[in-house]
Amino acid sequence: MYAETAFDQSLLCEEAHFREWLLDVTVPATFEDREMTATEQETLREYNGSPIPVMRADWK
Repeated sequence: MYAETAFDQSLLCEEAHFREWLLDVTVPATFEDREMTATEQETLREYNGSPIPVMRADWK
């Protein structure tokens, strides 16, 4: 719940599809007791993370 709340409050929330990724990808991997593949880690990600440091600097 806390992770979802953090994404809801971030600038990335609309493009991250965080809840869908959390429920459809991470939860099954957790139940299978395995690491996620690189593909699973990037699934549903529609944003480029490179602007994040600039966005963080603007928040300060």
